[in-house]
Amino acid sequence: MNTKPCIYIFILTVCLYSTSCKKVPDAFIEANKEINVYPDYKNIILPPNISALNFSVTDSADCYFFSISSTNGTSFNKKNKSGILKIRNKKWQKLINKSKKLNYTIYLKRDNKWIKFPSFENTIIRDSIDPYITYRYFLPSFNVLNNAGIYRRNISNFDVQPIIKANCENLCFNCHVYADNDSQYSMFHGRENELGGTVISSKKKIFKIMPKTGAMNNFATYAAWHPSHEYIAFSANKVKQVMYTSAQRRDAYDVSSDLVIYNIDNNIMFSDSLIYGEKYLETYPCWDPKGNFLYYCRTSYNYADSAKTLFDIAKYKNVKYDLMRIRFYGKEKRFGNPECILKADNINKSIVLPRLSPDGRYILFCALDYGNFPLFHKESDLWILDLETKKYRKIESINSNFAEGYHCWSKNGRWIVYSSKAIDGAHTTLWFTNFNDLGNIGKPFILPQKDPLFYKDFIKSFSLPEFTINNYSNQKELYKVVNSEKAITPNAGRALSGTDGFTGATMEF
Repeated sequence: MNTKPCIYIFILTVCLYSTSCKKVPDAFIEANKEINVYPDYKNIILPPNISALNFSVTDSADCYFFSISSTNGTSFNKKNKSGILKIRNKKWQKLINKSKKLNYTIYLKRDNKWIKFPSFENTIIRDSIDPYITYRYFLPSFNVLNNAGIYRRNISNFDVQPIIKANCENLCFNCHVYADNDSQYSMFHGRENELGGTVISSKKKIFKIMPKTGAMNNFATYAAWHPSHEYIAFSANKVKQVMYTSAQRRDAYDVSSDLVIYNIDNNIMFSDSLIYGEKYLETYPCWDPKGNFLYYCRTSYNYADSAKTLFDIAKYKNVKYDLMRIRFYGKEKRFGNPECILKADNINKSIVLPRLSPDGRYILFCALDYGNFPLFHKESDLWILDLETKKYRKIESINSNFAEGYHCWSKNGRWIVYSSKAIDGAHTTLWFTNFNDLGNIGKPFILPQKDPLFYKDFIKSFSLPEFTINNYSNQKELYKVVNSEKAITPNAGRALSGTDGFTGATMEF
């Protein structure tokens, strides 16, 4: 049998099929309304190194035609019956490379007639986003911790790697932070009776400390690396949870909290009576880019004034945190006097989770009705304070009807990532938005996924997003340290121990 005619027919059929798939409909009806896509990637600002924005059309039809054109001269057309647009990353990179805009036009076929919907655009700017993002990924349950872990995603594609993950029910990893968006300097907590501790990784070594020493009443919790990489500031918190029978399922609150500083090089934990003691509750430390000031949140409400075992919901709903800062003199290892940057009364909200922009001008923070745990509060919103003009405002373009929480700046200060329950009020997802020279913040977009329907049925939560400019992880050594029962106890320095227990002398730094 002569197979050549069959081959020719097959090739011709493929060519005709390919041509028909790529041919834009020339006869159509103009729709008078916008098309609905999920996730909503319409009219957003993109970095030049983002992964493909795959999405689905939520409007029903018999057939769909997608047409994307780029200002760099490339284009992409696709026809299918699913209404799902998936673009291979190689093709996507050709579309956005040296491009300023992408134009999307979508056609729907119903009753053998094409309907053309109004086009939408994506603007591509030259400011790159940090190539990696690290986050905690877990079931949003307070009593199920198995397989909770810390993961890292390459933002320019869909590659994901686990940094560390739990393989048993009692082990949990949380509160990971980096120094200056550099994954070579990191820390996170491991919570478990025998293997628990704070794991610190630097260029020099990976080691684990017991995050409590001397006169400390509580374990070190929320952390911030000093720009010198020599210190980590911690809040030492005693956290309790409260369960409600109402629509708000639960909340958490600090019974007590103070600030401490850990000197990495000489293993000393120290503090000062200005930021440690029963007069105030201090939490959420954050350094300015030069390391001259330690920013934090403080409330004068003190649970030590009442029965610590009794939770008074009426009083707790009056607990609001001010935004503070205190000067840090690194050479002398001492502090100046605390100063209030923004009072809670000024916005009638509790101010928590401050994060300074890389240029030190802006502070992004969460504002909620009371307390200090944003993602447990539906009303939690993101606000921004301009330290130069002293003006502050709620960021209308970001906030949803549900809680917005933990956030991070990119290294160049042009991008913000934050966690939000915007999708359903229960699961936390990660969102990006652009920040420009004028302090304007663009329309946010959700972390792209290879499967456009990923967010339709996922049951886990993303939290604690941290940008990094590199992908450093010595996993072999990391797991060795995590699984070791050996944890170094820091020496207790100033305000945590009056004297050296061996010599009787005041602890030196």
